[in-house]
Amino acid sequence: MKTVKCWIIWALLLLASALPLSGCTNVISDPLKIRISFDANGLSMTGALLKLSNDARIPIGVEYVDRQQLTQIVPVHLSSATVDDILRAIFRTRPDYIWSVREGVVLITNTAIQRVNNNIFRLLIPSYVLNRDATVQEASNLLWMTARLVLDPSISGFAGEYSSGDLKRTVSRTAIDTKTVSDILNYIVACDGLTSWIVQRPFASSSPIPSDEPWMMVNHLSTKGHEDEIVENLLSHFPEDKPRAPH
Repeated sequence: MKTVKCWIIWALLLLASALPLSGCTNVISDPLKIRISFDANGLSMTGALLKLSNDARIPIGVEYVDRQQLTQIVPVHLSSATVDDILRAIFRTRPDYIWSVREGVVLITNTAIQRVNNNIFRLLIPSYVLNRDATVQEASNLLWMTARLVLDPSISGFAGEYSSGDLKRTVSRTAIDTKTVSDILNYIVACDGLTSWIVQRPFASSSPIPSDEPWMMVNHLSTKGHEDEIVENLLSHFPEDKPRAPH
């Protein structure tokens, strides 16, 4: 995985806005109906979600995670069950979690953040422009930079080192207008088909503006069998007490 130094200037994004919009051709119409046999293998709720995305080969998006979801083991063992049935089994003790299909992605959220105004995933992005084919991680990096510019228009550019991610996981150049952060994340992973995204802090608030990306991209091929490691990494960002979404 190489690291690239990115100098992103907002003016360049505006100049790229004339590029044509490209759509995804490999979007799964209804991933909830896919039928597989599934064994959680002693994983937590979050680990089971990641394993499900790997086993069913479907992209998922997770807007809300708490400590219980990261630590509670789910004894799920199902034979020839739909993805929807498996999700019901994983969240059997957590009726506050809900899910739906958005652009071929199974989007998982929680009732606790449905009406919160500063949810970063509900932030409306006026224009997201990917002016060249890019890796999934590069597309994600650009989305976060674009979101920060929406939150703070005084920013003139960005300098720093950003991971380019897996060079085999790419997204074609595109231009998307007036969509939420969640919508664009779903577009990115749906186009790739073998990546999911998950929030990586207790509550992804847009105020104050987070210093780093509130979400992480999870490559199915490189993380299969390593779900516990991802959960441990996420757990390091979560306090001992169950976090509550601000009102």
